[in-house]
Amino acid sequence: MKPSENEYPVFYKPYIDEIQDGDITDILITQGKTAYKFFKDIPESIGDYRYLPDKWSIKEVIGHLADAERVFAYRLMRISRGDKTELAGFDENFYIANGRYNEMSMKTLIDNILFLRASTINLVSNLTEEELSRSGTANGSHITANALAYIIAGHLEHHLNVINERYLSS
Repeated sequence: MKPSENEYPVFYKPYIDEIQDGDITDILITQGKTAYKFFKDIPESIGDYRYLPDKWSIKEVIGHLADAERVFAYRLMRISRGDKTELAGFDENFYIANGRYNEMSMKTLIDNILFLRASTINLVSNLTEEELSRSGTANGSHITANALAYIIAGHLEHHLNVINERYLSS
């Protein structure tokens, strides 16, 4: 079930709004297949393309998606287990600057996303409603495990739209 607005910080609302209400495991599975097909059709020759000089390349966007899915899934796992430790945020620009994504092939980056999504699906599909409803603190804000599952899906959806609109339409 889609999280209510009191389950997550307001800055995640655009990501959650990207996703329809439904079984989050089914959503993650379907979206993972769609994303894989989408990424697979992007030629290696444009992986380094940036629509503006100060924007990430396509490869860096895919690398960012992997970084974010790892971080969000880690938070989801800890919170769903009842861990009340405050979880740190992360600086996505610092991660990109140190990720060396432009040195990797598109295939490597796409395979990474595919494997990460399979791991996320395995995690989420084995959680009970009670575990998904658990809350914790991440990046200084209250959040539930369920909200994190929807954020994972919404974050990917957001960036698929950005790639399609700003990188592939020109």
